Amino acid sequence: MMECAKLYMEKGKVKIPLHYKKLDKVKSDLSSDQIDFFKNIKLDEEHSRSEELAKFKNSFGEITCHKFTKLLKQYASENDLSFDERKSNGDVLINLKSA
Repeated sequence: MMECAKLYMEKGKVKIPLHYKKLDKVKSDLSSDQIDFFKNIKLDEEHSRSEELAKFKNSFGEITCHKFTKLLKQYASENDLSFDERKSNGDVLINLKSA
């Protein structure tokens, strides 16, 4: 506790780096296991949204397709990835692309 007080007396308030704030925002909506799930989706490849949703449901329980897509988009934006989706033969293909 005294180390904190000493640091405050020497430097005043210390600003938190921006990337930590972004990480905290993602963690508030996603658990660390869910973040790990999204990290395991291969970048720059198209994946069937229904297949990824089924894998997600097997690991984490019921979730709507809309909520899954919303979480995936949030993960992509917070990690400087682009999220694309397109319809193909009645299925939706998703793609996380590195910036």
